[in-house]
Order: sequence, then structure tokens, then C-alpha cells
Amino acid sequence: MYEEVKLKIAFAIFLTLCYRTPAASGLTQEEIIENIELLVKSMNGLQVELSGFRAEMKEFKTAVEKRMDCLDNRSTACQFNPNVCATARRLEEHIKADNGKAGRNMAVIACVISCFNVAVTVITLIVKGM
Repeated sequence: MYEEVKLKIAFAIFLTLCYRTPAASGLTQEEIIENIELLVKSMNGLQVELSGFRAEMKEFKTAVEKRMDCLDNRSTACQFNPNVCATARRLEEHIKADNGKAGRNMAVIACVISCFNVAVTVITLIVKGM
């Protein structure tokens, strides 16, 4: 907290000197120089922290790009080679396991229903025609 107050005072003095306002008139030359040195020291510290933050952000960006490339590569590989993708493997196993009985049963049921409809239609025409 004390460092923040000193930093604010140093910054105020710096602005006072830059704009030549009388706010720093009660300070000696040594106090002004001391405050400006504190300000420069704080600014240098912030610059070091900022460069560290930039380095961390670059590392994060690189890691995210690697993850995105990995996901993209997996998606592409799944499209070209179903053995790579678990869902495609399961679907392929299901298709291979299907020996056609279900499709044949469905075709027989559809044929029976169609024949029944034809028979009902023919019987209805015969009864109405007589």
C-alpha cells in the first residue's frame, strides 16, 4: 500500500515537471529526483512483468495451436480411415455384424402388407361390381 502511494506521488511529480505546474513547488530538488527514480524503477519493474506475461501468452498460444492441429488431424484421419475413429469403428462393426436377416424380414413384412392391400382392393371391387 505504501509503495502505491509513493508511486502515485512520483507520477504526480513527474506530470508536474512535464506540464510545469506548481504542484511540486513544496519539494526539494533531491525529493523530486528521488520520486522520479522511484517512478522509473517501478516502470522498469512493470516492463519486466509485462515481458514475462507476453512470454506466457506466447506459450499458451503455441499450446492451443498444437491442440487445435491435433483435433483437426484426428478429424481428418477419421474421415479417411474409419479404423482411427471409435464411432466409425463401431458403425463399421455393426454393419459387418448385420447378416441381412433384419432387412430380409422387413422386406417380407412389407410384401405381405402390400399383398393384403391388393387383395382387399380386388375383393372390394368385386363386391361393389356385383
